[in-house]
Amino acid sequence: MLVGSIFIIGSVLNIIGVYINYMATNAFLKQKDKRVSLTKSVLSNIRFIKSKARELYYHYRISAIRRIEMKYLRFLFYIEAMILTIPFVLGAYTPILLWVIAIDFSQSGLHSENLNTIESHFGTLVGKIQ
Repeated sequence: MLVGSIFIIGSVLNIIGVYINYMATNAFLKQKDKRVSLTKSVLSNIRFIKSKARELYYHYRISAIRRIEMKYLRFLFYIEAMILTIPFVLGAYTPILLWVIAIDFSQSGLHSENLNTIESHFGTLVGKIQ
């Protein structure tokens, strides 16, 4: 029963991470499409823009869209780093770590002295990995 609950918790966290990654990717691609379409428009109408001396205006517009795009991209990299890095860093020790934490919580509840035990278990596992 305990292993089943750990599997369910891990699966739910994984699904949430994938959903957040999907939403961030869509937001990033929408911003990228805006920037690319504006750039195409500027390039196709470059004679008009140059004749009216509107280069700075379009430069600022494209730059503003690019800044928003970079924010989405930075967030996307953070999400992907969390989704991809954590399992690789802990590797095969992740189920063991969750199992030890679940047993500690199920046997003695959540108290401050029990958190020290969990930290020591985690420190032992991480020490073995490194």
